[in-house]
Formats: sequence, C-alpha cells, structure tokens
Amino acid sequence: MPICAHCEREVEKTYPCPLCKERYCPQHIKPDAHNCPMRGGRKRRTKPARVREPSSPIAPERLDDVMQYIRELKKTRRS
Repeated sequence: MPICAHCEREVEKTYPCPLCKERYCPQHIKPDAHNCPMRGGRKRRTKPARVREPSSPIAPERLDDVMQYIRELKKTRRS
C-alpha cells in the first residue's frame, strides 16, 4: 500500500501535490496541509493594489490650452 509523505500512514491511494510532486493522502494533498516547501512563490496577494487618482485633473475646457502649452515646450526643447 502507498504511504503518505506527510503523516507516513498507509492509505489505499495517494495523490501528487501540484507544486512539489510528493504523494499525499487525501487529508494532506493541499499544499497548506503538508507545509509544502514550493508554495512560497505562488501565494496570492492579500491586499489589492492601490489605484492612484490623478493629483490635478485637467478640466475638459482647458485641455486645448494645455496641449498647446505642451507643443510649445517640445519646440523649445528641440532647439
């Protein structure tokens, strides 16, 4: 009979861990259940990434003025 790599009991069937490929009984097949050494690199983020909002949004009516200013800056930097 096969033996679980974690609890070392004889069981009817063992299953390979998807990360470390060792064979475990149904109670220890999940990586957290057998302290899988390979699980460190596959943890999920616990906090979602923070989304930054623009610090000073440009009003739509001022967009043309801002774009003109940027074009003039680019011209002066080229020369």
